Amino acid sequence: MKIINLHGKIGKEFGERWELDVASIIEGMRAIEANTGRFFQYLTKNREENKTFSYKIEAKNSNFITIKIIIQR
Repeated sequence: MKIINLHGKIGKEFGERWELDVASIIEGMRAIEANTGRFFQYLTKNREENKTFSYKIEAKNSNFITIKIIIQR
């Protein structure tokens, strides 16, 4: 189980907290895409506007990994 926290505009757009039964960050991002149908489009649009995203693993224990995704200029 992973907890993915989306911060700022991306969190407002897609929801700030996702609890997903995934094995990796990219699998979590694919799960958000599968549930929204526009997550990757949003990231691509922001890249075209010279914005990037970053992720940070904030906490890790045997059951959960918390990941923070931020869009930045």
